[in-house]
Amino acid sequence: MYGAPATWEKAKMAIDAFLVDGVGLKAGSYSVRNASGLHDINRMTPQQLVRILAFMHRQPGLRPEFLTSLA
Repeated sequence: MYGAPATWEKAKMAIDAFLVDGVGLKAGSYSVRNASGLHDINRMTPQQLVRILAFMHRQPGLRPEFLTSLA
């Protein structure tokens, strides 16, 4: 999305673009500092998490893969 090589900064830009432009979260209202999903340093409100889940539920092309990725 932001050209090679892949970097954490480019990944964070893509995550932020998805959360702000796609889901509609307010920029700066959450913190993503590790994209692996295996770290507890990320911060968002329960309401923001529900908004992400609802957004993904409304994506028929992505929903099956997203659901199977959940623990």
